[in-house]
Amino acid sequence: MEIDGGSAMLEVLRHLDPHQVRTIALSRTSGVRCGTPVFDSGAPLRVPVNERGA
Repeated sequence: MEIDGGSAMLEVLRHLDPHQVRTIALSRTSGVRCGTPVFDSGAPLRVPVNERGA
């Protein structure tokens, strides 16, 4: 989703109905309003990993 010129990543916890989901935010949420359009990336979560295995 885009907010304040940036973006936020959300993870779907539950499908409430065909048009609504309950999510948790994986980044800041300031500027998020009810009804803010979102899109499905179609991809699983990706987590950067340090090559050294820090």
